[in-house]
Amino acid sequence: MARLAESSVVIAFRDWQWINRRAKAAKPDIMISLEGNPETYLGDLEVAFDEKFFLFEVKSTSSTIKEEWNKTVDKKPKPKTLFKTICQTLNEYGKAINDKDSKTQEKNWHRLSQSMRGHHFLYWDPTISHFAIKPYIFAIYKEHKLNIKDLSKLGIDAPHMNTATLFITSHCLGASQSPVWQEGGDIKYEQISSITPEMLLDKSARLISGLISKTRYWNHLGLSLEELQDYVGFICKNRSYETRCLLTSDSGHIFVETLNTSDLKKIVSAIHHKQVEPNSTPQFNKNSLYETAKKSPS
Repeated sequence: MARLAESSVVIAFRDWQWINRRAKAAKPDIMISLEGNPETYLGDLEVAFDEKFFLFEVKSTSSTIKEEWNKTVDKKPKPKTLFKTICQTLNEYGKAINDKDSKTQEKNWHRLSQSMRGHHFLYWDPTISHFAIKPYIFAIYKEHKLNIKDLSKLGIDAPHMNTATLFITSHCLGASQSPVWQEGGDIKYEQISSITPEMLLDKSARLISGLISKTRYWNHLGLSLEELQDYVGFICKNRSYETRCLLTSDSGHIFVETLNTSDLKKIVSAIHHKQVEPNSTPQFNKNSLYETAKKSPS
């Protein structure tokens, strides 16, 4: 069977955004396609659901998630940059626990928590005939297991990974059964393995923590723009990368903008505030010499 094209997942997801845009909204929420270094470090898409932002690594189906680590160059393992960064962060977290270094432990806990809330795989799930969304960390743990010896074969030194995976197994996705407007207090939830875009729209998707302790906590998925900027700076190791995007503003103006990973607020502001300029409709040159063609008889 022919492989499902990842580009078709992106196009279909944008169609879904149009169909499910908020009432009276002229256009759906932001979706920015990333290329070059931003794609290498961050994934394929930057997407907004209302005021929350997400980074999506797009896959055709869940079976292709393993491509994050199983590619080779000259017969040598070539795991993707993002996979290596997340593994290194997990290992640093595990080392901090083993060394009883609370400051480093807290710093890496913060980064991993940001990742779980805002950095996900988006793929087509044929079992439900719909899109599935799953935190990047959950998915690589499920598909790879993050075994120390297997990571070593990929050139990733992670001797503290066994301790770090306790962080992963202490979290899960939850489908809240409580009112979506509830911003505090206890909720009733059902543990699930992935979520759908609708659950991000209606805010019923939650990240549950504390599974290995007596008290469990919940949090909404997604990052604020400030949190996203902080997380992107971390993933990009505080280096700045650019990609040029063709975008449509809220007012319908189509324009080219440079996305700089160190200033995401600029491109979001451009989308929201770029106005259609007078006489911006493309005009033909009035001095053009027109030629004549007859209708084909066939």
